[in-house]
Amino acid sequence: DWHFNMHEVNAGNATIPGTLIDMATTTTREVAALTVKYYVITASPDAPCAATAEIEFAAGWNLISLPIEPCNRAVDAVLWTQGRDGEEEEAGAMRDGRRGTIYTGAVWRFVNDGVNEGHYEEVTELHALVGYWVYAPAAVTVTVTGTAPAGRESLALNKGWNLVGPAEDVGTPQNADLQGHAWWWDTAAGAYAALDPAGVGAFKAGKGFWLFAKRAFSLDLGR
Repeated sequence: DWHFNMHEVNAGNATIPGTLIDMATTTTREVAALTVKYYVITASPDAPCAATAEIEFAAGWNLISLPIEPCNRAVDAVLWTQGRDGEEEEAGAMRDGRRGTIYTGAVWRFVNDGVNEGHYEEVTELHALVGYWVYAPAAVTVTVTGTAPAGRESLALNKGWNLVGPAEDVGTPQNADLQGHAWWWDTAAGAYAALDPAGVGAFKAGKGFWLFAKRAFSLDLGR
C-alpha cells in the first residue's frame, strides 16, 4: 500500500516545519479566503512510522528538536519512556525521568512569522525540524518513532530569530543571509554557546539551534 502525506511549502518550495499532514487520518484542509498557500503531496510505498530517533535529555532545561516526524505528535506521547521493568507505562503516570512522561511543566516553541515580534507559545504537539524547550527533572534518553520529514535537505527561515533543528548531523550552516553565529543551549553550563563555524557535523540532529536570518529564505543544509 502507498502512504500519502501533505506538507506546506513557501514560495521558494522549502518545507515549512510543523505542517506535515498524514492524509490517512486527515481528509480536509481549510484555507482562509484570499490567502495563498502552497502544498506538496508525497507518496511512499514504505510502511509509515518505520524510522526511529533517540533524543538525549540532561537534567534541567533542554533545547531539542526532532529529526523525524512522530507518528503520534502529542507531547505526552513523544516525551515518555518505558518503566524500569521494561514495560510500557501510561503517559503521565510519573514525571521522574524513569517512567511515564519525562518533562515537567510545559513544552515551548518560539513563534516568528517574519512580520511581528517573535514570542514563545506552549505546544500540545511536536513536529520535526522545530526547536523546543523542555525541562527534564532527570537525565533520560527517549526513542521517537515516526517518518522522515519531507524537505529535510533545507529549512524554511523567516526574517529574524528562528528556533530549528536538522534531520541529520551536518556542518554549521553558512549563508550570506544568516547573521552571527548559530547558538545552542549547554544544559550543564546553563548558558548559550556558539557553534564553531568550521564545525563538521556540529549542527546535530536532536538538538535545537537559534539562527538569525536577514530575510525569509530557504537554508540549504548542504547534505
